[in-house]
Amino acid sequence: MQLEQDPTTRLLNLLRFKARGMTITEISRATKMNRNSVSKYLQMLLVSGHVTVENVGNAKVYSLSRRIPLATVLSYSSDLMVILNAGGNIIQINDRFLRFIGRTRNDVLGASMYNGLIPVFADADLRASVERGIAGEEQSFDVEYDDVRSRRYFHVRCIPTVLEEGDRGLVITMEDITDKKGAEHSLMKSEERFRSLAENAPFPISILDASGNYVFLNKKFVETFGYTLLDIPSGRAWFSRAYPDPGIRRKALRAWKEDLLHSGVGEPRPRTFPVTCKNGSVMEILFRAITISDGTQFIVYEDVSESRRNARDEVSAGSKG
Repeated sequence: MQLEQDPTTRLLNLLRFKARGMTITEISRATKMNRNSVSKYLQMLLVSGHVTVENVGNAKVYSLSRRIPLATVLSYSSDLMVILNAGGNIIQINDRFLRFIGRTRNDVLGASMYNGLIPVFADADLRASVERGIAGEEQSFDVEYDDVRSRRYFHVRCIPTVLEEGDRGLVITMEDITDKKGAEHSLMKSEERFRSLAENAPFPISILDASGNYVFLNKKFVETFGYTLLDIPSGRAWFSRAYPDPGIRRKALRAWKEDLLHSGVGEPRPRTFPVTCKNGSVMEILFRAITISDGTQFIVYEDVSESRRNARDEVSAGSKG
């Protein structure tokens, strides 16, 4: 005895061989179902995402959807995923989420998000966001979760959806970003240590971004040259103030560009030039510029005025002798 297919399966099988789609009238004739029934079942398939509809003239043409079914997304997603109905009850959950909470599907299906089966839902902020999501407001945020083993971080998205029955629902995805957070924390600590060392270094230090704008001047830089970030927001402003003589400025600019052109990342570019300070005094400065991998310029300055004077004095004394 051949079992009769349910109406929605019949419609899907019919549309599978109609690439251009079919109208309600065409489907009704092919299935021997009345138009009202066809319309009702097509609406169910639209809500569930199995079919799509397109207006062609005065008619509506239905065809199979190219969207990936939600069940497939649940199975293959690398995120933790759970689907709630409008009352906050769990109606679907993926295996990855079940392994995370140590529960079986029978434990959680139909259960309320408030009953404690999913410990991460005990977070008050997360619950509030879930409730706003059920009300129709898409949410995206990070949440911190402590269990007996470790501290975990998740990026949570609450995506309002419509369930097959036409009721409101909510898809919750939780991406584990623990490793990313750890890397960000380590980077922040590293940057804090670097900034502390650079700020208190015995030599002037400056940093320009890849666009040529100063992003950091340490205390020794300001003490030595008198310029602050307000005075020299960019490399262009530095060259204008440090080299007021047009001839020296052109020479310094040409040297800077040539060194950039012929040096690689991490390769020091030592150059000595006279620098006019904010108070008008002139100092002989040894520049040690290095290009970082992201195009940032890291520059250390050393005042060699005295050693240059001593060297000139020795040459002068030797020529007289």
